[in-house]
Amino acid sequence: IYYRSVNDDELLPMAFTLKKNGKVLFTRKGKHWWLTGFKLGEFSNPSELSMDISIEFPNEEMRDAFIQGLKEAGYENLDINIEQNLVSFTFDKPRTPQPLSRTRITDWIIQRKNKFLCDEFNRITGEQGTIQDKIRAIEEQSPEIYDKLLTIGSKKPSKEMWGIAIIIAIIVLFLLSDIYSPKIMRK
Repeated sequence: IYYRSVNDDELLPMAFTLKKNGKVLFTRKGKHWWLTGFKLGEFSNPSELSMDISIEFPNEEMRDAFIQGLKEAGYENLDINIEQNLVSFTFDKPRTPQPLSRTRITDWIIQRKNKFLCDEFNRITGEQGTIQDKIRAIEEQSPEIYDKLLTIGSKKPSKEMWGIAIIIAIIVLFLLSDIYSPKIMRK
């Protein structure tokens, strides 16, 4: 499989505002193909988060294709704001079926790990002011976490990620085997 990222002249003006329980966490805006962001040390449950999103398309054809995709994903006309080629909407809950790997158990495991990491980050960095100060504190007090921090966004999955993936796969297989096994075998 060959993947070509978009050229700079194909980047789209986009913006989002991430909210937790209605309160703004942060806003990002730029010409991009995949605008992202996160707030270090901020733990959230998915149900607490919503995002107001705006994307400006270069033409009506691309805009209309995107709107059609939103509708196929479950958005109604009232959920979508259109101003010329600018499309805005709010993402507050999944509107499409979630992967089989998303279960209460896997979500619980992942969220416990996320909570632990946020708590550990906040414990280590304490009242440090700037992000640079926080990263320096991590480097000094927890070199193993600092090493992991340096690999965020790398294409090579860490051993830890493989471990999590294997645990999740085992749990999913166990649950599926219980669901699909004949009743005789369950006794």
